[in-house]
Amino acid sequence: MRLRSVLAAALAPFVCLALALILVAALSYPLTRLSGGALSLTTILSRGTLLLVFAGLILGARRLGIGWQSVGFPAGYALFGRQIGIGLGLGLLMLGLHVAVIMALDIRVFSEVQAARHPSLPILLLKHIGAALLLGTSEELLFRGLTFAILAKFVRPVYVIAITSFYYVLPHFLRSRLKLAESELNWDSGFTVLADAVGNGIAEADFSSFLALVCAGVFLGCVRARTAQGLGYCIGIHAGWVFVIKTCKSFTYDGNAGPFGGLVGSYDAIIGYLSAGWISACTLLFLFATRPGANAR
Repeated sequence: MRLRSVLAAALAPFVCLALALILVAALSYPLTRLSGGALSLTTILSRGTLLLVFAGLILGARRLGIGWQSVGFPAGYALFGRQIGIGLGLGLLMLGLHVAVIMALDIRVFSEVQAARHPSLPILLLKHIGAALLLGTSEELLFRGLTFAILAKFVRPVYVIAITSFYYVLPHFLRSRLKLAESELNWDSGFTVLADAVGNGIAEADFSSFLALVCAGVFLGCVRARTAQGLGYCIGIHAGWVFVIKTCKSFTYDGNAGPFGGLVGSYDAIIGYLSAGWISACTLLFLFATRPGANAR
């Protein structure tokens, strides 16, 4: 395969994302005014960019003749729901074991004060699972669904996994903390917030957290590559991870000042070198279990 094709496939998502961000940043001020201040600039930038990228990918997939099964959806809602359920259980197990280890090492410490803030445990867990499924569905449809299917038309799966894993990480670090008063808003405010988000991402990017997210993306990419219509598995696994992280943060605090603190990163004080190693081991185990001819033996 020509190096030019791989480079084009690697740069295409960046160009699409950059164009979407620039367009939404340019429109963010009038959209904020039209909403009467109900939508903030950061909300418009994040949600607007996501919607624009989705629209572009769907149009691109249609032009390439990519159907929903090629995107990763199985034939039938029952099978899709079953995949999500199996993936959810696997995701809960994978990151649940990781959280158990970091709590045993006092990297995360149970807090009675935080627990007291959530008197209704069932309602809290329902909120977490709802948010986890929403996030898992949107991100997996974006990265392991549409983007994966489009890139697979041009480059081999190993490159698709690497490219989608890299771009999966980037949005996690693009977070702006800039709060502009209504009187400060003007036509370039969207670009100001965008520049702040990019600057924070560059300044605060933690390598261990970056590595952990890349490893997570590789694992999900391998699941997608080894299961032709297995997008539901990816959604479920991703949702399970998010659920564990949200629940852990609701009941524990960061105690990583001890000797094992370096095993987690600064992104959320949960993922880091330890989770990167654990997920990498799970990836190797999965690839070994699903290698060609494994089921025939």
